[in-house]
Amino acid sequence: MATIFIPKDRTRREHVGMLDKVLWADDDAPKVILRLTDGASMIGPAPADQFVRGQLYRFYGTWKDGKRGCDFHFLTVVRDTPMSRGAVVHYLASTCRNVGKVTAERLFDKFGSDAVATLRREPRTVADTGLMAIDAAEEAARDLEVYAGAERTRVELHGMFAGRGFPGHLIDACIGAWGVRAPELIRRNPFALLVRRMPGCSFKRVDKLYLETGGRPGSLKRQAMCAVNIIRRDHSGSTWIDADAVAADLTRAVPGADPWRALILLRRGQWVRVRRLDGRRYVALRDRADAEMRIADSVRRLSRFPAAWPTEIPVSQVEGDGLPSAHQVEELRKATAGAVGCFVGGPGSGKTHVISYLLKAFLADHSPDEVAVAAPTGKAAVRAGESLRARGIEILARTQHQLLEIGRNGHDGDGWGFERNRDNPLDVTVLVIDESSMDDTSLLADTLDAVPDGGCVLFVGDEWQLPPVGHGAPLRDLLAGGVPQGKLTEIRRNAGSIVEACAAIKAGTPVRFDDRFDLAAPCPRNLRLLDCAADECLDVLADVIGQMSRFDPIWETQIITPLNDKGASAVTRAKINGRFGPVFNPDGRGAKGNPFRVGDKVICTTNTRLKCVVPLADRYGDPDMALDAANYQTVAGDRRGNEAEWYVANGEVGRVVAVSKDVTVARFGGVNVPLVRFAHGRVRESDDEDKKAAAVGGDFEPAWAVTCHKYQGSEVPCAILMVDPEAGSICDMNYWYTAISRARSACLLIGPKGAFEKQVKRVALTRRRTFLGELLREGL
Repeated sequence: MATIFIPKDRTRREHVGMLDKVLWADDDAPKVILRLTDGASMIGPAPADQFVRGQLYRFYGTWKDGKRGCDFHFLTVVRDTPMSRGAVVHYLASTCRNVGKVTAERLFDKFGSDAVATLRREPRTVADTGLMAIDAAEEAARDLEVYAGAERTRVELHGMFAGRGFPGHLIDACIGAWGVRAPELIRRNPFALLVRRMPGCSFKRVDKLYLETGGRPGSLKRQAMCAVNIIRRDHSGSTWIDADAVAADLTRAVPGADPWRALILLRRGQWVRVRRLDGRRYVALRDRADAEMRIADSVRRLSRFPAAWPTEIPVSQVEGDGLPSAHQVEELRKATAGAVGCFVGGPGSGKTHVISYLLKAFLADHSPDEVAVAAPTGKAAVRAGESLRARGIEILARTQHQLLEIGRNGHDGDGWGFERNRDNPLDVTVLVIDESSMDDTSLLADTLDAVPDGGCVLFVGDEWQLPPVGHGAPLRDLLAGGVPQGKLTEIRRNAGSIVEACAAIKAGTPVRFDDRFDLAAPCPRNLRLLDCAADECLDVLADVIGQMSRFDPIWETQIITPLNDKGASAVTRAKINGRFGPVFNPDGRGAKGNPFRVGDKVICTTNTRLKCVVPLADRYGDPDMALDAANYQTVAGDRRGNEAEWYVANGEVGRVVAVSKDVTVARFGGVNVPLVRFAHGRVRESDDEDKKAAAVGGDFEPAWAVTCHKYQGSEVPCAILMVDPEAGSICDMNYWYTAISRARSACLLIGPKGAFEKQVKRVALTRRRTFLGELLREGL
């Protein structure tokens, strides 16, 4: 007769034992009853073929009374493996405040893989060994108790991720996704981290984990993940990539690879879409290809409804009366002939001026709540709002992210999402999107999804500007796809040589530079080029900055350069910031360990939400305390106690107002924009070596110099543009058109004139491979 098993502690939610026999199984349910060598009975949902006699297993569940004693009813079971020394030491040292690496090693030497459980349950036993004082041991036990529910899982994940660059919050994400089975699943297939889009899991990190844990270099799943990485880091900005090029890159990356089998696997797994054109195959990541389809579907959906745009727009009758010209009104009518349209034109053509009359006409019969004005970035939104207010229209312009009410629902695989979507559309009738050339395909798809049936959308922009940083060229494709469109070709605002240069770039004619600045001239002479060798550029820049008097060299001037950091270039953003930071801000208050100082100009390098803070200095009566970031507190955001947050868009520039060892406080905008805080030192890993920034502050960088892509949508009184012969792959017609048009009053180029003349002739935008234009033409 079998002995009745009596557990020592019925409250324990885990049991470890070696399998003796499968007593009963129903694989259809599935359900199984097991007997372990210690006599315990295990009952739970699992197929019988999962178990091997003599294998040690760890069961998670609860003890319940049964017919023959006490049975353990498990919900999850994993194979049990001894916890490694490295895993235990790393877990103890990172979890317990009073345990350093040396103490953790001594605890493992004394208690082995039971060191964690012993310290948590029996701190006095640990203290009796002399390894820790009783107070320290008890405090460490309390720290461990916080994570006791998944203690072993956390220890194993610490051991797996330690020293490989993975972020600390990845452990919580893995436990949230897979529970106690996380270590086993990741050991079996580290690429599951990529499949689930876990935070901080770049291909490079995961691939290294896969290889270091014994994965086969030539396995088909590694080939497939490598192919996804090749597509994702493509430099061209194309949504669709030539499949032959992907196959060739994969063969180089994984010797002996079978690229077509890998692509077939990805297609079957819904990782990629495939299209054919003129005998060639193209592949795209599924979400990118689907974004094109969503745009086309939204345009077709909205176009079924009559346009709600006003048709009566006043036309200028007398020169100087301030009203839109006949040309402007005619092109606006073309753009608003349908529910979705494009209204484009170059600098000085009067786009904003005409749009203000369109909105005034709409508001004459509608509530302001029915109107939304948005832009891809915060800087562009601020500019749009200021321009409308200057014309008497009090409408708050927002970023598209703010308009769509960004949240954390995992919408994009990285935790971000939009509350406004097809199921919860915007409460507006008309939507105007300014600077729409900056919209990538995914953001535009999300925006159009949120427009309600019967709503109207007008895209305002300049198709000659740089294409978006993200994939696709949706403004170009909307124009090519046949949506209603109006194009302003007459220059209405006399901005002198800057506007003339933009017109020359579009026409493909030589750009004429002025011999000297004359900003007061009827036609301002406001575009110069200082011709010098590449290795002389920074010295010339230093002379220019030293002689500036008309414009503030920091807040009314922006240095713009093509590259973030590339060894051969003499004028990268990193090199300029490194040299001129001490020049622009020599006396700003600093803090040990913080890369920023009070007064620094900084730029955000990714879309993010930051905690709003207020200073405590007024309370203490010491203004100097406001310079210390430790003297700031967060702000309550709602009645539930959530802290207020402020959205800061990729590319927004701010001023540092306080610093401490670990935290920086800054303001990204005018005095009405709240102060926010951010931690430094967290650097995002990139799988693309060419696009890595010289990160010193995590998601924030010095902004004495910025790249043109980051500054797109912004405007500054004086722009200083660096000409870089090493940036031929980036600098083209659209680049120089965009860079020069960032200047409102004066623009100065520094560098080899020959390099500029060669680059400005190059056309690259049309090379972006998309199928959105074809989808639109098919539907319209």
